[in-house]
Amino acid sequence: MSLSRAYLGMQCFWGESAFAKLKGVKKTRVGYAGGTTINPTYRNIGDHTEVTEVQFDPSLISYRQVLDFFWSHHNPSERRKKQYQSAILYETDDEKKVAEQTYDEAKF
Repeated sequence: MSLSRAYLGMQCFWGESAFAKLKGVKKTRVGYAGGTTINPTYRNIGDHTEVTEVQFDPSLISYRQVLDFFWSHHNPSERRKKQYQSAILYETDDEKKVAEQTYDEAKF
């Protein structure tokens, strides 16, 4: 089984436990992304954002369904400092397209 991945910032690390409960999600882990600080830590995050890596079985849940869940479980319109901002870190043009579509369809 080949897993797909989504990298999502939901304003803090709590998104990890929410995603872990979704059918089709096989593994989650947290980390930092999008910044320039080398080897960020919780105490020295620099300009990074807290993100969750969601590893999922695409035969059970689609990338779009993962993003729909993402949008419905936080409010990206709230202004936050960079550490807690809302973020989708896509890897392909197709993922970018889905991210833009789901953003346009989401109700905030």
